[in-house]
Amino acid sequence: MAFFWRYLISFSFFLLTATSLLAQQPEKVKQITPEGDTIVLEAIPLGHISTQLEADYNTLQEISKRTLQTDDKMLEFDTLSNNWLSALSEEKKQFEEESPDYSIRQLNNSKNQWTSYEKLVGNWKDAINERLKVVEKDLYRTGSLKTVWEITQKEAEDLNAPPSVIASVDEMLRKIRSVNKSLEKKNNALLKRQSQLGKIILLITDVLTMDEELLSNLHSYYFVQDAPPIWNAVDKTLTKEVLKEHIDKVIEEDGQGLALFFESYKDTIFVHLFIFILLWVGFFILQKQTVIAEKGDSEHDLSVSKKAISRHGLSALVISMFLSVWLYPELNSTVRDVIQLAYIVVAIIFLPRFFQKNLLPETLALLLLFFLNQFQLFFPTGMLYFRLVIFAKVIVAGWILYRTFNRSSFISSTLKSARMSIVLWVAYVLFLFLVVSFLANIFGNLSLSVMLSNTVVYALFNLIVVVLVVIIANRSLVILLRTELVRKSNYINNNWQPIEKRTKTAIILIALFLWIKAIFKGLNLLSSIEDWLTALGQTTWKVGNSTIELDGVINFFLVVILTVIIYRIIKTLLEEELYPRVKLPRGVPGAISMITGYVIVAYGIYLSLSAAGVDLGQFGLIAGALGVGIGFGLQNIVANFIAGLILAFERPIQVGDTIEAGTVMGKVKEIGVRACTIRTFDGSEVMIPNGNLIANDVINWTLSDRKKRRDIFVSVAYGSNPHQVMELLKKVAESHPNVLQVPAPWILFDGFGDSALNFRVRIWTAMDVGLTTKSEVAIGFYDALMEAGIEIPFPQRDLHIKSFDPTIQHTQYPGSKKHKKD
Repeated sequence: MAFFWRYLISFSFFLLTATSLLAQQPEKVKQITPEGDTIVLEAIPLGHISTQLEADYNTLQEISKRTLQTDDKMLEFDTLSNNWLSALSEEKKQFEEESPDYSIRQLNNSKNQWTSYEKLVGNWKDAINERLKVVEKDLYRTGSLKTVWEITQKEAEDLNAPPSVIASVDEMLRKIRSVNKSLEKKNNALLKRQSQLGKIILLITDVLTMDEELLSNLHSYYFVQDAPPIWNAVDKTLTKEVLKEHIDKVIEEDGQGLALFFESYKDTIFVHLFIFILLWVGFFILQKQTVIAEKGDSEHDLSVSKKAISRHGLSALVISMFLSVWLYPELNSTVRDVIQLAYIVVAIIFLPRFFQKNLLPETLALLLLFFLNQFQLFFPTGMLYFRLVIFAKVIVAGWILYRTFNRSSFISSTLKSARMSIVLWVAYVLFLFLVVSFLANIFGNLSLSVMLSNTVVYALFNLIVVVLVVIIANRSLVILLRTELVRKSNYINNNWQPIEKRTKTAIILIALFLWIKAIFKGLNLLSSIEDWLTALGQTTWKVGNSTIELDGVINFFLVVILTVIIYRIIKTLLEEELYPRVKLPRGVPGAISMITGYVIVAYGIYLSLSAAGVDLGQFGLIAGALGVGIGFGLQNIVANFIAGLILAFERPIQVGDTIEAGTVMGKVKEIGVRACTIRTFDGSEVMIPNGNLIANDVINWTLSDRKKRRDIFVSVAYGSNPHQVMELLKKVAESHPNVLQVPAPWILFDGFGDSALNFRVRIWTAMDVGLTTKSEVAIGFYDALMEAGIEIPFPQRDLHIKSFDPTIQHTQYPGSKKHKKD
């Protein structure tokens, strides 16, 4: 029993001690960061409080300064937002009342206008969201500081810290709460602005949705009689006051459109102006360059090319205005009309100078067509005068088409020679549109007539843009590729003809594509085609458990093609631009090209699989699982691949070397991923695995240099002076241009032969001309010996007869006996 009480007292004492120790442990709080990470906040040790006070005070000062700083942009928003909301509400109300009577042009202008509003509001939205992120980050920092110092305050009180320390902690907490309160106030103000902005965005979205619906409804009226026939189209309601009111409204809308354009794209306009100045300077410098006339170049073509860029400002204006397609995605109709007028004026000035033909009637007719198109805007849609202007537009456009695309016309033949014959085929379709537009206007299908006539008119305007851009771009290219500065490039100097041909073709194709795209847009078919292509790209097939999407397959092949193009470009630039200009050790260029090729191909495979929608994480697991099994089946291929890398880095063999591997001797044509290609001297090509070249003996005749020794054996008759022979042989060998003087030719007396005195001549030549040089030097030896009267012997044998059958003597020499008697 006593033991039990002693045990109970000891256990109680242990619990009290443990509780006391745990109570002395600093308190810890877990907190989740904005990034989603979990951190632990704990009290600051008493000894570090003074240091931490200074650091956190500076942090609070920084946050407080940022919070209390006057934000002029947000003040501007506060001033504008209420006005915007009321003004846009009024515009929306006006749009709802008047939009049913809008033309397609007015609806498009309205769409561009409200899209510009959307862009401006989007900029404000980004600005508010950016400030909200900063405030939320500061709120998190002050909240963390508050938690830490509250824990520290509690621990300091528990540990009976000095009163001055506790007072400092209390002061820090008051400062944190004050800054936090200011941040919450600023955060609420930003949230209020965000809510106000949301109302404006919702209003803009509603108007854009209504605009899209009205455009869609107008498209459905194309084959509906929406106006009386022309013989019943007399309108007595059109008075001067109504006409003046309509004209004033059109002018006001155009002014608003211009003002909104400059406000929406003020930064882009400066960029555009800078591009124009750069192009102007570029054309000026290009004209001053010395042109290298190539064989086959026509002086007339070069002269015409120089004329095409001689007007620096006009050339720069044409190219820079063409960039408006990309610089201004939502281009206002008024701004588009201004650009078209500028192109027509440039065409009136430029085309006669370029073609040296009288094209003034056609260009002036285009100018008349432009003013008719503008004059049409001054009449309300559906009025008699409105329809009469359409008739005039159709007649003028038809005359231009006839004059321009007549088979015997100059422009028709020029388009054919410029590989733009597709324009002639499209012209027949455009002429058919004019006929349909004319008839539709007569019988009251006004929407169809307006759509077709406008499509043809804008197609003609855009064709002028295409022609001017193609002329200036192609003629500038002709001059550029023939300047001394550009010809310093080895690649351009060696391949200027294919570069010129392909670039011209690309320029024409891009220009024609944009022209035809604009025609489809005018016919209101572009969005339908884009939707159809999008739906087609989303077509899927089931292969087992996998789903294949057509869009992914197309992207896969596009990335593969792009990878091949980039690989060839980089390889060409390395081999023709970098290596000839930089002195590198032998074999390093080949290694760089090989490794660069492997990197590009590997990254291309990665991108192509990503573009195809393959889950690369799952693909990696599958590859790892199959790696071992595939390794056994492909171990030779992998070994040859590694051997190729060793060949690339060690460089014992390079492309162009003459090697001997086993029974094969020839030049290395290519070092591939798996094998090397050797072209033998009899013309056959032998594939030798890279592993064989690493594992087996290989003789490289051109490893350190391209010299090779050739031995020529010469024999002269006994009785010849060997000193004279050696002098002759040395003289002939040294006189041949292909025989190297270092090492010098070496003449050796090789000994006494059975029939001749034998000499050996050793000469060193370049590897590529060794056999030819050996043959020529040997012939030179023969000529020199013959000229010196030194005989080149044939093999001789002395026959000594000891005995033979006497009958042979009587048979072969019947008179020999008689001769003996005599």
